[in-house]
Amino acid sequence: MLHVQLDQSIGSFQLRQIEFSVVPGEVVGILGPNGSGKSSVLDHLTNWHEPDVGSVTYDGRDIRSMTSLERARTVAQLSQRRHEPFQQTVEQLCSIALYAAPRDVDRSERIEQTLQTFQLSSLRHRFLDELSGGERQRAYIAQLACRQTPYVLLDEPTTYLDEAYKQFVFRTVREWATLERKGVVLVLHDFNEAIAHCDRVVILSDGKQVGVGSPEDVLTPPFIRTHFGANVVTVKHPISGRNYVLPL
Repeated sequence: MLHVQLDQSIGSFQLRQIEFSVVPGEVVGILGPNGSGKSSVLDHLTNWHEPDVGSVTYDGRDIRSMTSLERARTVAQLSQRRHEPFQQTVEQLCSIALYAAPRDVDRSERIEQTLQTFQLSSLRHRFLDELSGGERQRAYIAQLACRQTPYVLLDEPTTYLDEAYKQFVFRTVREWATLERKGVVLVLHDFNEAIAHCDRVVILSDGKQVGVGSPEDVLTPPFIRTHFGANVVTVKHPISGRNYVLPL
């Protein structure tokens, strides 16, 4: 289980009263207005920032006590703030992800399977700066998938993707959770994506955790109006039966 409990000052910005858990097989979404601290919380989960108060533990072990190799084998992150190695090919990007893999892993087979899964085989020799934004995003998600870690963190994973690939990514995330028993954390902006694809949500506002629970219980019109400043209504989706958020 991933357990997070932290308070942190980052310059003039403060994260306050952040506390939630992610169990294997669960998809947890982090939502909040722009600048609320979503990406900062995600960075704490890979030890980019150390909390002033509290801790981040994976299966009972504080991440600060782990070596870099142990962290790399435990958690993989798709970040918005990343260095773009444009002079690498898609295949090279996936190969780099295997630096922490155990020695008995067949690296060529894992790369081949990942490229096929993410429909990137035809782009394997293309440099990243030759790809569209959506193709590049798929390549980074494939790199993360190559790691095969028990915990996965995705910061706005469907950015730049068309609708078909958005659906593909969310299906993949659900398979990671359901079939491979990974713990998955998603940073999202879309209420309906959170309701459809997350088991629980954590809501941030101005650096403070203001809600946690099932998406339909938390993301009510009064709550959204208070913490997101948006006027919405919810209706029942005609096929899924879940709540569907519509702007007024």
